[in-house]
Formats: sequence, structure tokens, C-alpha cells
Amino acid sequence: MDYAVTEIPARGKDGSVSLCDLSVRRKDVPAIEKLALEVDPEAFITVEDITPLRSGYWGTGSVRR
Repeated sequence: MDYAVTEIPARGKDGSVSLCDLSVRRKDVPAIEKLALEVDPEAFITVEDITPLRSGYWGTGSVRR
């Protein structure tokens, strides 16, 4: 897997946490969820639909918009 991730330091109710923000194709969501839960079985995971407005990194060999 090859994804770009932005890590954002944050504070939750129990102290410091890290938010990991990444945009992936729908078909890749199950693999990302599995990976996140392997790293942290208590990970809080949300999913949002997005509409890309500009070019960005979508993994090796992907098409840039």
C-alpha cells in the first residue's frame, strides 16, 4: 500500500492524541481500516465522501486530476 498521510497532533478527553488524515478510494477503505486497527485496536475511524478540487497524491501509478 502507498498512501499519503497527514499527522495532526491533537488533544482528546484523556490527553494527547494523533489524528491521521488521508484520502483514499472507496475500494481501499477496508484495507485502511484493517491496517489502522492492527496498529491501534481502539482507533476511532470516520469516513467522509470528498470531491477533489485540485491535484494531489493518490498513490503510485495513479492519475493526477
